[in-house]
Amino acid sequence: MARTKADVRKTVESNQSKGSKGKPTRKGKIGKRKKGGDNEKESPSPPQGREDPAQYEATTELLVPKQAFQRLVREISQKIGPFRFEVQALLALQEAAEMYLTGLFEDTGICALHNRRVTIKPRDLQLTQRIRGGTAEGSKSSARMSRAAQDAKTEPASAAKAEPASSATPVPDPTAPASAQ
Repeated sequence: MARTKADVRKTVESNQSKGSKGKPTRKGKIGKRKKGGDNEKESPSPPQGREDPAQYEATTELLVPKQAFQRLVREISQKIGPFRFEVQALLALQEAAEMYLTGLFEDTGICALHNRRVTIKPRDLQLTQRIRGGTAEGSKSSARMSRAAQDAKTEPASAAKAEPASSATPVPDPTAPASAQ
């Protein structure tokens, strides 16, 4: 049978009447103190990877470690060609990248809240990028945009080759002498 509040009261009252000095005694683990400390409950630490966002709002330091960002930039730039970077250039690049990503995730969070959610999803990120004017990877519009861009690149080359058959009026050459007209 489970222990109820009435049972606890009876135990406490009986202990007080047996000659106790006014303090109720309890049996079991309830109220045991830790050695050398107060009996305050310690707040559990957040799980690994989940930090308090207010901690980041209060500081101006960079969020991504400098060495990791530097390796990423150098890896990407090696695909293009051999580049050398000054320290200040890498820091400026990292600052700009973090500002862009922070703003992007803020807007993504707003899209999630609009959908009555707290957790952001990939579709929120895609919507944010689409609203900002960029194309979201994996979306149908980015495939259309890339095809349209490819068509636009091939059009000027074909248009330059095709000369119009007749023109309405000849355009005078501004460098030609006036008497030739």
